[in-house]
Amino acid sequence: MRSWFWFSLTLTASFSVRAADKVAVVDFGTPGFSQSEGKALGDTYSLTHNGGRGIIAKLAKDGRGAMRTVYTVEGQVIMHLVLDDTYVYFLEVAPDLDNSAANVKRVAKDGSGSAELLAAVADSCGGLAVDALSVYWVQDGALFQAPKAQSCPTCAGTRLTPLLSTSPSGYIIGPRLALDGDSVYWSSYDGVSATIHHTSKMGGADLWTLAAKGPSSLVVSNEKLYWLDVTQQSGPNTTGQAKIMSVGSDGRTPETLVEGEGLFAFSVDEN
Repeated sequence: MRSWFWFSLTLTASFSVRAADKVAVVDFGTPGFSQSEGKALGDTYSLTHNGGRGIIAKLAKDGRGAMRTVYTVEGQVIMHLVLDDTYVYFLEVAPDLDNSAANVKRVAKDGSGSAELLAAVADSCGGLAVDALSVYWVQDGALFQAPKAQSCPTCAGTRLTPLLSTSPSGYIIGPRLALDGDSVYWSSYDGVSATIHHTSKMGGADLWTLAAKGPSSLVVSNEKLYWLDVTQQSGPNTTGQAKIMSVGSDGRTPETLVEGEGLFAFSVDEN
């Protein structure tokens, strides 16, 4: 069976895809090209800027064959892809990236059929995760859940935790989610600082919380939570600073594993 690298794009420019050592890299080019189709790895896929076009696509990890488009939508941005055995789940939001009026959707991995709307979220929304039965997201500083096998255009999901007083958050410090067997790890931001929450999937009060600067990724592995904490965002005259941190499932004694400039993403395996 073939393995796939999955990604989403907001097409306002040309781009090309290449592979090295089973890692696919997306390179953005110069805006303003007309639409064309690439036929092999390394070709340039150029598309018209048409007010923003969201795409979900996949590329074989062995680097063979063309990129395959699974879903497209005009005038929307696709964020936070997560997968199960059959579907790709995602948030579809307005192109100004303010995360307002998001739709929680899923589409079959093979691109067959139409995308299903699982929940229509009217307010600030971010992060996404799925388990065997449910899809989870963060909205207005609270954790929400909806059945993942139920298409419901009029549903807004079930709130699992109390609403927090939060401010709209930027790209780096937007909400993130990770799951283990019976609980959810998620982040919130109040306009000044961020908090990592550990909450039961049944909802209710947090099991524990940790203060953070700007958690941009959350990953659970071997009963530990790992996250990338952005302590200083990059700017015209500054270099971004970040830490890769970990903590056990009890929330005690967080550790800094890596600290430095330019840290942007990470992954964890069993070792």
